[in-house]
Amino acid sequence: MIPVPESRLLLLLCIPLVCMVIGYFQPFFLIIGSLLDIIILFYSFFDVFTTISTKDFSLDVRTPRIFSIGRKNNIYVNLLSRCRIPLDMKIKIQIPQFWTDFTENETLILNPGEKKELILTFQPQRRGVYNIDYCYVKYKTRGKVFSIREKIKVNLVVEVFPDIKELNYFVQLVRKNKLYEIGIHKNRLQGSGTELEYLREYHKDDDSKRIEWKATTRINKPVTKVFQMETSNLITLVLDCGRLMTAEAEGLSALDYSINALLILAHIIIQMGDMLGIIAFSDRIIGELPPQKGKNSINKVSHFVTKLKPEFVESNYRLILSYLRTRIKKRSLIIFFSDMIDDINYSLFSNSFSFLNKRHITLFILLRDTILMKNAENAPDSILDLFVSTSATEMFMRRKEAIAKLKHSGISVLDVLPTQVTPGLVDKYLEIKARNYI
Repeated sequence: MIPVPESRLLLLLCIPLVCMVIGYFQPFFLIIGSLLDIIILFYSFFDVFTTISTKDFSLDVRTPRIFSIGRKNNIYVNLLSRCRIPLDMKIKIQIPQFWTDFTENETLILNPGEKKELILTFQPQRRGVYNIDYCYVKYKTRGKVFSIREKIKVNLVVEVFPDIKELNYFVQLVRKNKLYEIGIHKNRLQGSGTELEYLREYHKDDDSKRIEWKATTRINKPVTKVFQMETSNLITLVLDCGRLMTAEAEGLSALDYSINALLILAHIIIQMGDMLGIIAFSDRIIGELPPQKGKNSINKVSHFVTKLKPEFVESNYRLILSYLRTRIKKRSLIIFFSDMIDDINYSLFSNSFSFLNKRHITLFILLRDTILMKNAENAPDSILDLFVSTSATEMFMRRKEAIAKLKHSGISVLDVLPTQVTPGLVDKYLEIKARNYI
């Protein structure tokens, strides 16, 4: 318990101080000032020793065990007063590193016998497991000349996952048939396999070659065929955890945006009946999730990617390409999450890329560096700015050359901003599935 003087005490001390100043001219006021000092001193000691304690209120802190990275998450503090006077309280939680506090009001007045719930809002910027050990409480004494600060042990464990809220929002859109709200085209959901699934009314985006003429003449309305998509395809997601994935946009790294998009894609892959495998690499193979299938797979995917963090090392493309050649024997769709910054990397491994694309369908998800983009677009105000702008522009030109070479080799490329990767990725996967490329 740490008592801290309040402004009321300072105002009270000003009265004897004025008396002391007047006492310089009238000695009688020196006696009055001294007596007031003694009275205020005794009053302060009495106020501290008869103050409110933690026995006069109860505090219970609860929180969801799982937080979503980059989202506002709440911690709930439930308070119950046992005191006979109103409590003027301020409550704070020990904030872990890389958390931002968005709580609008941490102060409340708790009347005698009243129950209240205080909502504290935080936004974590890093994934991982965090321990919240203490809750800090500040409240005023009965005479309100001191405030008491106490540290209460709460022992909370919070696990920050990829953006689970975005995944839940996506699942709700699927149920409501409103995928267009996040930029996913509905017509991509229709397959073009060999097995007829059902007939439905013709839409303007449908291929005219799929019209079922017998059914059309029978009901006098255009009817189209919908074929069943192939299932049990192998989808391998390759996550680059190297230096280029440390670039940040709106507080999240490129790897975080990739993982958020990967979770939604994993949900769709599982719903489509395909098998999903994940490989993470940097200058080494960090880890691998063997091909999964079934409803429980999404939990395994979430726990696997939550532990991944970007590393300040150069990614070894030669290693991962060689690993994929020996590891994946069955024809599959391989999706790379990376950002090949220039054409030098492609030139070094062009033979491996070509070999990989002959046996598999390869899709590169390239996430642009927003800071690099701003440096290239900003008008220079000084010599230093000119050098920075010129270097950034040259890096973008080399990046475009690398993308052109990838496309020339027959590799599909999705070049997007980190904040826009999810709809583009899902749409591309559905297109590949619908056209039966795998």
